[in-house]
Amino acid sequence: MNAADGLRGTLDKCVETVINASRVRGSPEPYTDIGDAMMLASQNWAALPGRKTLVILSDFLEDLPKGRLPTSVLLHGEHILMLHRPGTTETSDSAVYLTRIGDWKRRMLAAGAGSVVALPIFRTTIYEVQNSLSENLRRGTSVLLVTDLGASDNDGPLTKRAIGIVSKAVADLAGNWPAPVTATWFGATRPAWHTKSVAPVVFVPRLAQRSDEVNTADKFKTQLEEWGLALQQQSEVGDGDIDGVLRLVNDDKLDPSRFLILLSKFNFDPPPASNPAMNREQVVIVYTPPHSGKGGDFFRRISEWEQYFKKSGATNVCSLDLGTLTESTIEMCLQQNRETQ
Repeated sequence: MNAADGLRGTLDKCVETVINASRVRGSPEPYTDIGDAMMLASQNWAALPGRKTLVILSDFLEDLPKGRLPTSVLLHGEHILMLHRPGTTETSDSAVYLTRIGDWKRRMLAAGAGSVVALPIFRTTIYEVQNSLSENLRRGTSVLLVTDLGASDNDGPLTKRAIGIVSKAVADLAGNWPAPVTATWFGATRPAWHTKSVAPVVFVPRLAQRSDEVNTADKFKTQLEEWGLALQQQSEVGDGDIDGVLRLVNDDKLDPSRFLILLSKFNFDPPPASNPAMNREQVVIVYTPPHSGKGGDFFRRISEWEQYFKKSGATNVCSLDLGTLTESTIEMCLQQNRETQ
């Protein structure tokens, strides 16, 4: 056993101990003092030399006893990874949750953190964590696949067909993108923090297959399609808060290559404020055909959504009709986006 295996085994035992302790009668604790826990972790290792990393998994809702002020945290240059998720008592406004995450990040930096990366657990993979903790430049490609089309929509057969086409196009092109290629399906909801997600699919092309990876384009396509179709059956998905979902699922340490493929009826106008989380995103909009007599208003909204993405910093925006979607049109949009970088 090498040192890495030994450390992995020790960490696994620590996780098991924490999980078992949380199941003991009387757990969990009635309050969550996140600042005090950070201080304890920081002070324990403050005197030791070398790079220090602090990983926090939390909804960052600090619940203190009445009258008690938050702990004044003092850090010593630690590199912090915030693995965050919404709490169980969030308001319908996703901005409240996102503001809380931003406030914690600023608090940590002001307290002396060397760096802080906020990563939503929706997108957590081994590669994402490695990239977030590494001192080197990030590597790989991120593909966000967001569906705003509900299971009860009349265009259900068209949507299922589109999921297959999108999955095939992404899988065919992924071999030419920087590896690993991490693709994740999300189902848009209202409120945004109810967003449905499935496990990210990580594609690393290799001649020698590995049991814990997707190594061929065929397997990548199959898994993407299966996850997309499964998500499509979720009853809460549809007519979601697209802007809120995109703010929720994006991390703030960007991959070199980033794609967003968005399937929606676009029944709602885009928000007036731009979304900085979309900076350098390469966007493909797939819209459902408008009903007869409503084309003018519908295409006005599509144009406004295109401008919203461009104002948010997207490198390119391509729009396609769900009814006439083909693998070649998707690939053409994705390749065109690559060429504009």
